[in-house]
Amino acid sequence: MDNTLKTCNGCKKALPLSQYSVRRNRPSGTYGRCRRCRNTYIPNGKGRPKSIFRPAMVEFAISNARWNKLTAQEKDYAVMLAQDVVKTGVLTEAESRRIRPDAWAVIDGRQS
Repeated sequence: MDNTLKTCNGCKKALPLSQYSVRRNRPSGTYGRCRRCRNTYIPNGKGRPKSIFRPAMVEFAISNARWNKLTAQEKDYAVMLAQDVVKTGVLTEAESRRIRPDAWAVIDGRQS
C-alpha cells in the first residue's frame, strides 16, 4: 500500500491514499473525498446524509403502474407521506413532486 497522505476535502483529515476510491481521470488518481465522506455526502448542494435520504427515496418512489394498482387507503397514505417528507425536510417539495407526481396531483386537486 502507498503511505502517501492526502487531505480529504470533506473531513479535512490527512489520510493515506488507500482510504480514497480510484478515479483515473483526476491528476491524483483518486476522489477528493475519502471513502467515509463519500458514503455520507450527496453532491446536490444540500449535503444531506445518504443514511436519511436514500432509504426515504426507495420507500417513497413508486412507478405509475404500481400507483394505479394501489387501493384508496394506500393512495391516501402515499399522499400523506408525500406531504410529510417535505414537512420534515427529508426532501424538498420539488424533489417530492418529481418522484411522486400522482400523489401531488391528488394534493393539488384537493386544494383547488
